[in-house]
Amino acid sequence: MTNTNYRNDLYLACVHLAGLLIAYACYYSFPIAIAPEKNLSGLLNLIVMMLGGVAGLIILMIALARLKNQTPYLRLGKFFLGFCYWISSSFIYILISSTDYFYNQLSSIWFFVVFFFGSLYFSVLAIAEMHLKDYLILATIFLGILCFFYF
Repeated sequence: MTNTNYRNDLYLACVHLAGLLIAYACYYSFPIAIAPEKNLSGLLNLIVMMLGGVAGLIILMIALARLKNQTPYLRLGKFFLGFCYWISSSFIYILISSTDYFYNQLSSIWFFVVFFFGSLYFSVLAIAEMHLKDYLILATIFLGILCFFYF
């Protein structure tokens, strides 16, 4: 049994831990200077995290079927790690978006996108045997979701 399937996950766990520590330090080093008025920024954070989680679940559904069965419980382990990456990326996004500079800024969504979807790519998609039709299926699903929300 080889652990080469989980080597990227060890690096990603270190990156997520460093991201959490940096986000926590930024949250306490740069608090919001003025008392924020009541608005719906918490709802925006919730929507971003839920839509990101659904998109990650779609990616995992298609990519986990293409993993090799050399390592026992590889699919279950990768699914659990994808869930952990989602939770970690959500905490990083909430902490960063609650700082003085990124408060109510839509650019803070990129922290969630880069951390979560980058982790899914390097954890699952890099070792899965994905074909062109799998990428076309993913693109079609995401374009359908995009058209549903914007048209």
